[in-house]
Amino acid sequence: MRPLAAGWARFLAAPQPGKLENATMRVPTPLGDVQAVFSQGGGAVALSLTVPPGGSAQVCLPPLHAAFGGAGSSDALTVDGVSVPTATWGRLLCAASDLPAGAHQVRRIARGGKP
Repeated sequence: MRPLAAGWARFLAAPQPGKLENATMRVPTPLGDVQAVFSQGGGAVALSLTVPPGGSAQVCLPPLHAAFGGAGSSDALTVDGVSVPTATWGRLLCAASDLPAGAHQVRRIARGGKP
C-alpha cells in the first residue's frame, strides 16, 4: 500500500506476496483505516479491501504463484463479483477504474479458475 495523493485521498493496493498464502493488514490514514485481507489459492488471488470515506483506491493483483497452482498468467479481474475492464502493469492486472470508498472483494482468476 502506498499513497498516490495527499492525505491518502487516493492510494495503491498492489500486494506482492510471493509464496505467502495469506496476510492481513491495517494502515491508519487521515481519512480512516485502510484494511486489507489477501489470500491466494483455489485458482485465484483475492483481496478484501476497505477504502475509507472520501478515499479511492487503484487496485492491482499479481498472478497466482506457482506454489498455489498458478501458471503465471490470468485472464480476469472481478470487483464485488463483477468482471471489470483491466490494464496491465508488468505482471500485475489492475482494475481500469479506481474503487470508491467502501468494502470491496477483488479477485484475479487464473485461466480455467472459477470466479
